[in-house]
Amino acid sequence: MTAPKADAPSHRIQRRFSLRMVVLFALTGLLLAGMSMLSLTVPLGIVLATVARGVSGIGQGMLFIGTGSQGESGRPLFAVKPGASGDISLKAAETSNAFVAWFQPRAGAYTSSPLIFQGRVYVVNDNGVLQVYESRTGREIYKVRVGGVGNTFSASPWVYGGKIFFLSEEGDTFVVKPGDTYEELTKNSLGELALASPAVTRDGLFIRTQSKLYRIR
Repeated sequence: MTAPKADAPSHRIQRRFSLRMVVLFALTGLLLAGMSMLSLTVPLGIVLATVARGVSGIGQGMLFIGTGSQGESGRPLFAVKPGASGDISLKAAETSNAFVAWFQPRAGAYTSSPLIFQGRVYVVNDNGVLQVYESRTGREIYKVRVGGVGNTFSASPWVYGGKIFFLSEEGDTFVVKPGDTYEELTKNSLGELALASPAVTRDGLFIRTQSKLYRIR
């Protein structure tokens, strides 16, 4: 299959569903000459924004959109209010407008999705740096390396039993207490490469490593 040329538009549609299969939002991407125009349909209206390779989460009545990029540049994270219409892109030097509640230029992760829990946004980058923000304002609460130096992450974090879990590429799961400071409770090791995000169900968890598939209940 031949990849589209740089000047040929490429359309992509992403839909996010609730557990009851209700559409929470629909995202239509138009990639043209290196630019990505995203049309976001949320329950109260249409949102247009200029971002790339988005990963999203819903919380605090807002939609959180981040980009994936290696390094410290080009990793913005946006908190978007529902009910917008037209182009709501931020102007130069702006960090918010009528429909963008807040914007952080270096808060997006390379591969993982952000986690919104108890009024905070948790973002772990591939180099192991965890950044935590207040979901309502975008204020940075703290920044730390999960498990210390040397851990890398591709999987998205998840919550169970009021605790936050981070699965490293080495197969180590770090259990962290939510809050305004970093408190690591324990670590569990599977002893094998783990790159995929776990699949969470109503009564269990599926974790895929390099050669095994685990179901935890």
